[in-house]
Parts: sequence; C-alpha cells; structure tokens
Amino acid sequence: MIEIGLWNYIFPILSGIVFILLTGFIPETHRQNFHAIVVAVAAGSYLSGALGQVEGLFTTAIATSAFFGLTNWQLIGLAWFLHGIVDLIHHAYNDPLFTWYATSSFECFVVDWFFTIWFLMGAPNLTARLMQQWKSSP
Repeated sequence: MIEIGLWNYIFPILSGIVFILLTGFIPETHRQNFHAIVVAVAAGSYLSGALGQVEGLFTTAIATSAFFGLTNWQLIGLAWFLHGIVDLIHHAYNDPLFTWYATSSFECFVVDWFFTIWFLMGAPNLTARLMQQWKSSP
C-alpha cells in the first residue's frame, strides 16, 4: 500500500476550506444547486475504474443523492460520504484517481469526508459569516 503522511491529510483539508470559502461568494439562491451539481459530476470520476460494475452502482447512488440534494444539504453530504467510500476502496486497490499522483484517491477521500461533515451541518456560509465578522470588528 502507498505510504500516507501528515500532508496527505492537511493538504486536502486546506483545499476543502478554500473551496468552501470560495463557494460562499455564490449567491445563496444558487449555492445549494451548485454543490449538488459538483457532487453529481464527481460521481462519474471513477466510471470504468477497477471496481467494474460496482462502480456503476455507486455512481447511481451518488447521483441520486445529489439530485435530492438540490433541496437538502444533508443528502449532498451523503453523496460526498459515498464518494469517499469509493475513493477509499480505490486507494486500497492501489488504483488512484490520477495515475500520476499515487495518493490522489486517499486525499480525495479525506476532502470528501471533510465535505460530508460540513454538509451534514447544513453547509453554513462561512464566507458570509467571516465578512460580517470583519465588517463589525472595530
């Protein structure tokens, strides 16, 4: 198995934080739809991967959860959770998402489950909160 170090946890979480903060600039009326679309697209990242037909089952489950996530933040979180499972399986099979980056599936798993937690919390707009805090500080 591929060796995992501290940066294989830190880098994906930092990337996830940046993504969450950047998407906070999307108007609230479109932000949830955007996130549902992103996870639906991510569902197809492993199609024709090493898991064969199981890949299609996961893709269907993730895409279905993303569709219903158009009106429910927690279902977007479920979609990211399922995607993380696929990432972890691919890592265990030594079949990275990007063949040129051996730990890519593991790092994708880390950020997916980081997103899962954020979406299960209702995907609060941290950017708006930070901007409001910044405006109200003396």
